Amino acid sequence: MADRNVSSQAAALELMYLIGWSEGKNLNVNGGNDRAPKRDWIIMTYAQCLFAVQDPGNANLALQFQIPE
Repeated sequence: MADRNVSSQAAALELMYLIGWSEGKNLNVNGGNDRAPKRDWIIMTYAQCLFAVQDPGNANLALQFQIPE
């Protein structure tokens, strides 16, 4: 069962890592950065994730955020 003591910020960060992984982004700060996303991708994807986590009933609205490649 999921830990219910996780903050929405931590859940959004984990969701961002899952999305990054699924899109082939290298979010590992200990490795090389040849596939690392740009700053705007990180910020906008995290914002999208935070919105979805804080308002899951309207998570589909987060899909309207403009996420750079």
